[in-house]
Amino acid sequence: MEVKDMKKLLVENNYKITKQREIVFNVLNENKGNHLSPEELHEIASKYDKDLGIATVYRTLVIFDKMNIVHKLDFDDKIKKIDSKYLSCDNVKKKEMYYSVRKKYNLIQLKKDEINVEKASLLLFLMRLCFNGVFRVNKKNEFNTSMGSYLINPLRLITEDEIFSISEKIKYVNFKSVDFEELEYLITKNSFFYLDPPYMPEKKSMEHIRYTTDNFKENEQERLAKFIDKINEKGAKFILSNSDTEDEYFYNLYRKYNIDKVKIKRLIAAKSKDRKEITELMIKNY
Repeated sequence: MEVKDMKKLLVENNYKITKQREIVFNVLNENKGNHLSPEELHEIASKYDKDLGIATVYRTLVIFDKMNIVHKLDFDDKIKKIDSKYLSCDNVKKKEMYYSVRKKYNLIQLKKDEINVEKASLLLFLMRLCFNGVFRVNKKNEFNTSMGSYLINPLRLITEDEIFSISEKIKYVNFKSVDFEELEYLITKNSFFYLDPPYMPEKKSMEHIRYTTDNFKENEQERLAKFIDKINEKGAKFILSNSDTEDEYFYNLYRKYNIDKVKIKRLIAAKSKDRKEITELMIKNY
C-alpha cells in the first residue's frame, strides 16, 4: 500500500490526514516483515518528528488496525486458551489433546513470509510438551515428535511473563530466514559469526538420523566452508560447531583453521542411561 492509498482510506473513514500518521505509515512500510512493537515504532518515528509521542503512535495503530492497514497479533490470548484447556484435562485427555494440537499444527500451511499467530502458538505448546523439546519433521515436512513420557507439570507451559521477558531481550534482534550466502553483506572486520548448521551424522550408520527435510549434506557443508572463507578473508571472526565424524571430514574441510574438541552430553536419547558424553568440534579462526 502506498501513502496515497492510506490517505484515501483515512478520508473514507472520516479520519484526518496528519503528518504524524504519515510518518508512522512510512516507518511501517520501511520495516515490512520486522513486526515492530509500538515502542520500537515510536523510537524510529520520533527521529522524523521529535514531538511525536508514544500515545499518538498507539492511537494511530488502533486506527490503522480498524482500516486493515496493520494487524494486531493477539499472541498471548491464543496461548492462554490452549493452556487453559490442557490444564483442565486428566492425563489421558492431555495426551489426546497433544496429538490433536500436533495434527492441527501440521494442517496449517503457510505461504512465504506469511504470519500466522495460531500456528506459532501451537508450536510453543508442542515444544514445551514434546519429547525432550526436540523439533523433528518427517519426509512430508510434518512435525512428528511424540509427547514426552513425563507427567506434565503446568509450569512447563509457557507463561505470559516469559513471553514478555523474551520479547524484551530480543527486541533489537533482527531475525532473518534466508540462505546463509544472502548475509554476506553483513561481513565486516568488526563482525562475529557463530555458525550452527545441521550436524553431519557422526557415523555412516547414523545417516538416517536427521531432524529436517533439508538435506544439508557434503555439498552444502562445502558451500558453507566457502562462505566461512569469505568471513575470514574480510577480517571477521567466527566459530562453527559440528559433529566429530569418524572419517574426520571436518578436519580436512577446515584444516587451515583452529579446531578444538569439546565434550558434551546429548539430551535426546530415549533413555537417560543412554545419554552418554560425546565429542563435538568447535572450529574458529582465532
